[in-house]
Amino acid sequence: MVLDKKGILAAAQCNSEEVPFGKGKVLCTELSFSEVNEVRESKLIRNEKDEVDGFKFVGLLVTRCIRDAKGNRIFEDTDIDSVMAFPRSKYLPLAIAAQRLNGMSDDQVKNSEADQTDS
Repeated sequence: MVLDKKGILAAAQCNSEEVPFGKGKVLCTELSFSEVNEVRESKLIRNEKDEVDGFKFVGLLVTRCIRDAKGNRIFEDTDIDSVMAFPRSKYLPLAIAAQRLNGMSDDQVKNSEADQTDS
């Protein structure tokens, strides 16, 4: 079946998954294409040479992907350091989920870094 505009918009909803976190779960949500691009362009993920820091890229991605039950963001971009300060055992599953939901692997994060420094 070929979708019309209404069908395309209905099918274009972002995916989410619940990630175990302590005694509960955290909702990690896929970002839109424009939201991922905003992460790539953010000054918060750049080092003193204006190069993309891959660790901070993933940190900001995680910060933006964590949502409440209604799909609203829980953390602001400026909370990146707090999110990255989570214990490794708590942060890593979120980072893996955020990358997977947004179609990224570690290699793609590294390539994103290279793309930004080549421009």
